[in-house]
Order: sequence, then structure tokens, then C-alpha cells
Amino acid sequence: MTVRQIIECNYCGTKTLTRTIMGFIENVPLRVPCCGCGVVLRGTLTMIPEDVDYRIKFSNAKLVGSSEGEPEYTIELSGELMTKKVEKYEFATSLISPVIKNLMFHGALTKGKNNIEDFKFKFKSLIGDRSKEWQTLKDVEDLWNNRNYKIIKKVISSFPEFEYLKEISDDYKNIELEAFNLKNISFSTIITQITPNDFAEKRNNLEDQISLSLNNPNKLYSLIIENKESCEELQKKLFSQIGKIVERFENLIPIFGLKYLGDMEDNFFDNKGITTVTFEEIKDIYIDNYEVILSCSDIVIAIDNLIINNDFNNMQVTGASKTKTLSKYRKLSNGHKLNFINENESYFNKLLESDLDKEIRNSIGHNSYSFDSVSQNITFKKNNGSSKKMSLVLFLMKLWDSFITCYNLWYFYKELNKLRIILSLPLSTKELNRFIRDYSIR
Repeated sequence: MTVRQIIECNYCGTKTLTRTIMGFIENVPLRVPCCGCGVVLRGTLTMIPEDVDYRIKFSNAKLVGSSEGEPEYTIELSGELMTKKVEKYEFATSLISPVIKNLMFHGALTKGKNNIEDFKFKFKSLIGDRSKEWQTLKDVEDLWNNRNYKIIKKVISSFPEFEYLKEISDDYKNIELEAFNLKNISFSTIITQITPNDFAEKRNNLEDQISLSLNNPNKLYSLIIENKESCEELQKKLFSQIGKIVERFENLIPIFGLKYLGDMEDNFFDNKGITTVTFEEIKDIYIDNYEVILSCSDIVIAIDNLIINNDFNNMQVTGASKTKTLSKYRKLSNGHKLNFINENESYFNKLLESDLDKEIRNSIGHNSYSFDSVSQNITFKKNNGSSKKMSLVLFLMKLWDSFITCYNLWYFYKELNKLRIILSLPLSTKELNRFIRDYSIR
């Protein structure tokens, strides 16, 4: 179903025909560039299932009838699909249904697979799971950070799979371990809906890396203890960054949907855009992700050093870098850390969903960019005076990948913090060896 409406900008009076594709989300953010004055017209599509109805409302534009004049521009709006960018209004082309056109377009890119249905199922499940799981997960995280273990026990034991907790002691280490287990279950429920099917392989790879480090449990424990506060703080920051995307998922569903498409041609984004978010609304999350991700690199690289060189301070250098020790690496700025990472192959590179872009980070951070809301092109200015252009969709894909990287790292640090608790228990040599063996084969 498509809803056709004409909206008029409150500032310049420019009229735009909007053709909104009705989907499956109850509240859809709408962003329409006004081609008359450049203002972004902000609205919301609200589905009302009980009345089988909908409501579309803009805060800085008003609905007008066709009797008040022909629109000058037209745009397709969707909360789930990539749509054609705003263009000059032509009566004939405006009659072609954007629903059929976009479903055919996306269907062609899936190469005959049932990916559209899979995509729909995943984002509907995610939104449902988020409302049920995410708030509890956030509460447990806050309680854990504030060491409120008895309350954590009460919260966790209310879940059927954790009823046995009511019978265990109030020892904080027991409760901490169960809190980790709950985070695993809750986060996995959410993240499994978000990531493509290869995350299970990524998670197994993460656990394999930690298993290798357990070949030297004393040095691993020493590393984790020496960096206890840092590990906990980084896990906390990663959780915060993940939350910024999970809580704004409605803005990024069309980007999420791109993961279900096949190969896209180079000019894919010339005419296709997104109508649920603008660059200004979300750009700062990329900077924060960039900084947190690189701040997390130290311990990951240290464990790589431990596995390869039996010494977490002795760097595994494959490039021309003069940074030979972890202590020197830690003194580098995040920009120089990224240079090292790009020049030297390490396990940390495998946790990056895609390369981090220092030029984008600096351009946003120094406010040296421009965004054209009509073309949805961003111009990032470089320090040397040159610049590079990128579509909003490509930027959002980079942002999405940085979000998945944050989750990869959160899982890694969560496992380290869990190991710290286990390795601090008074285990006999036999018990420790059994734990290491069980961890390695799980």
C-alpha cells in the first residue's frame, strides 16, 4: 500500500508529493529534503493496528490538497527499503507504484533468494526483542557496574532459565558469573537478529583466540588483573555505543536491509537514498565508535603478543613500524594506533567489520564537512585542502560496521572479565586444567 500526500514547507512554501510505502513498523521517522530552501522536513509515520489506520505528521510542513497547486518535487518514503531520491515532479512517472518498483528492485538483487522475507522477519523480531530484552539488559549492566549483586540475583532469577539462582549463595562471584550468562543470552537474542549469519563463526573465532591465551593462564590472569579497571570501563563504553544504535534502530532499518542484498553495482547509490535519518542526526556516533574501538585495541593486541611471543609487551610487528612494545603502543594517539593496525596484521584486524576511516573521523570532529540533503552527498574536507565525497548511505554502512565491531569487542572484553572472576577462584591445578580444557572445546 502507498499513501500519496502533498506537503508544503512551512518556510518557503515549496510543495513535494510524498509517496509513503506502508510497512510493518509502528513508528517510522520520516526525513524529506525541501528542494526550495534546503531545510529537512521532519515527520513521523504512525501505524495504528487496532484501527487498521495510520497517521503521518510533519513538524515543519503541512499537508495540502491537490486543489492548492501542483507539487514541484516528488519523493518516495519508506521505513524499511531504499527509495528513489527526491526529483522533479512529473505526473506520468508519479503513477508508477513505488511498492512494486522497490520490491522488484530489492528482489532482483537477492538473486532469487527469500531474503526479503528473511529481512522482514529479522527486523520485526529485533524490535520485539528489544522492547522485551534490552531494558532488562541495560538494568543488569547498570546494577553490575554499581556492584548491586543481590538485586542482580533477584532480577536474573525471575527468568525461567535462571530460577536455580535462588538456591545459590549470595557470593558476588557466583552472581557476577550468572550476570555474564544472562548478558550472553539477552544480547545474543538481539544481536542474532541484527548480524548476518556469519556471527556464530566470528564468536567461535573470538573464543578460540582466548582459548589460545589460556595456554599461559598465569600471564593471562596477570594481564587481566593489571588492566581490571580498564577492561571493565571499556566494556561499559562499548555497551553504551551499542545502545546508541539499538535504540535508534528504526532510523537504520534500510541500511540493515542492505546486508540481505546481493552484489550492488557501483552506481547503486546514485539514485537510491534513505528517508529515515540525516547525516547531522547520527554523525557523532561514528566519532565515538572510532575512539572507543581504538581504545580497545591495546588489550586485544597484548593477548595476541602473549599467544605469539609468550610476552604481552613484545609486539608482533609485520610492517615498518618502530613501535616494538605494548607500552610504546599505548602512548600513541588513536590516529597513530590506526596507522599501526593498518600496517601490521594482528588479531585485532579480524575484529574490525570494515576499515576505520581516520579522514571521516577528523572531518566530522573538526566540523570540516558539508552535507547536501537533496543529493544526500557528504563532502569531507581533508587537512591538505582536498576533499572526498561520499553518499549518506555509504557513510551509514560504515557506521553500521563500526557498530558490529563494537559488539565484537564487547563480547571479547566480556569474556576477559568473566575469565578474571573464574581465574581468581581458589581452583586446584586439576580444576583449572579441566576449566581450560572445557573452555577450549565448547
